[in-house]
Amino acid sequence: MSEPLTQAPAFVPAGRPGRLRRTLIRAWSLAIMLVIVWTTWVAFAYLIHYVFTPPEPPAWLRENQPPSGPGAPWSQLTTGAGPAPLTPAGHYHRIDRWFRPDSTNSCLASECHDTLPHRARKETRAFANMHSTFADCMLCHDKTVTGPADATWISKRTGHPQQPPAVLSLMRRLESLDEPAAGQQAAAPDEIVALLRATIRETDGDPQLEHLAARIEACEPGSPVWRTAIDTLSDRLPDHARGAYTAKLGLKRDPAEIGGLRKLREQFKASGDGQAKRRILDRIHERVLDQPPSCLTCHGDQPGRLDYEKLGYSPARSEVLGNLPVAKVVQQTRQGEPFHLPGAPDGHAGAWDE
Repeated sequence: MSEPLTQAPAFVPAGRPGRLRRTLIRAWSLAIMLVIVWTTWVAFAYLIHYVFTPPEPPAWLRENQPPSGPGAPWSQLTTGAGPAPLTPAGHYHRIDRWFRPDSTNSCLASECHDTLPHRARKETRAFANMHSTFADCMLCHDKTVTGPADATWISKRTGHPQQPPAVLSLMRRLESLDEPAAGQQAAAPDEIVALLRATIRETDGDPQLEHLAARIEACEPGSPVWRTAIDTLSDRLPDHARGAYTAKLGLKRDPAEIGGLRKLREQFKASGDGQAKRRILDRIHERVLDQPPSCLTCHGDQPGRLDYEKLGYSPARSEVLGNLPVAKVVQQTRQGEPFHLPGAPDGHAGAWDE
């Protein structure tokens, strides 16, 4: 007998668990799709709103700040009464100090040049502009100076010569503590505190220097704790007083010459005729050197243009400034010459030459 044919099983519709599973999968997919759509919308809205129509900075950030609108000259960023203001960018980029007002500088007060005037070569302009906080323009751009310059510190408030900034005198005094002369060690504590307090005033009340001053004043002079505080001050002082001077290095000038330049500047600003402006401008620039001499004039030649010890720098710092290696590199870059990195310290000389 033949076996009976086996019939195919009839289709059994899915039960409740199967329908629930499919429903959950569809709901999960819909949720993910909605999240993607919402994220895409937020991203596009952010681009449109913050890139094409950026909002104004908050009021608390704009208070007590110099003008910073498009096209605002740098000279406006450096004018105003009171302590040197912080730039708004300092809130985000940790620019902890800004340029001090210098109304005695004719190049800036005439609004012909910016506080950061060097723009031509991006390879070297940062090094040149770095001098704007502590050196007068004519210190490098006076064509009549061919040898050692008769330089001094000039007050940014009055335009008259003054003593070296307190921070330089303090650095010099701290350096001399390692080899104190006879009879000086007893007077050192009071002198250090006085110079430190003057430095704090010049740096607009730096809080860390205030803390160090309180530590030094609370210690017994000459004790190990006092010495530790002095060593800490020596290490941190250069970081808190970089360029924060109330004066600039400049050439000694006859008061009559300064007054004459000031009058020319006022005539230039008041003149409306193009030819008259050009004649006054030519008179102002009679002694101006367009391209300053080599960086090595101050930082490599012997004797150099500046006598750093005479200007108040410590002997150690004067030696460094008088033979600055980076000045040689900058000068080579200005001349279009290649420069080579030194060899690695592990004996593979020349490994970094190319």
